Amino acid sequence: MGEGITAVGSRVSRVRLPVSVAGAGELLAPKLLVMFGDHRERFPTVAAIQTLAGACPVTVQSGKKKQVYFRRACNHEYRHTAQQFDITSVRQSAWAATCFNQAQARGLAENQAYHCLANRWLAVIWTL
Repeated sequence: MGEGITAVGSRVSRVRLPVSVAGAGELLAPKLLVMFGDHRERFPTVAAIQTLAGACPVTVQSGKKKQVYFRRACNHEYRHTAQQFDITSVRQSAWAATCFNQAQARGLAENQAYHCLANRWLAVIWTL
């Protein structure tokens, strides 16, 4: 299956965009390309892709009470791709490692720190 993903990725001209991002290799770059696609109008804002990938939390507020929940309603394949990308980018990018370490220093658990990093990476890739 990995060979098929790589073959499809090599045929698409826009694959250079995700490949240029640290941590996106032969398997993750085509998956990121599928995630973002060629139609930029599909995601008019950064929040649209972050919500679809499940990287941003759900906030419920009523009066003085405010609760933040893990987003369960999302595209799980996109979430998995974002999580794989986060883990590899922490190992290969000093910027990603710094963001991850700062999130953990703020008291976030490892999983929450990865979600924080996913939000940042999705914003970076969306602006490219």
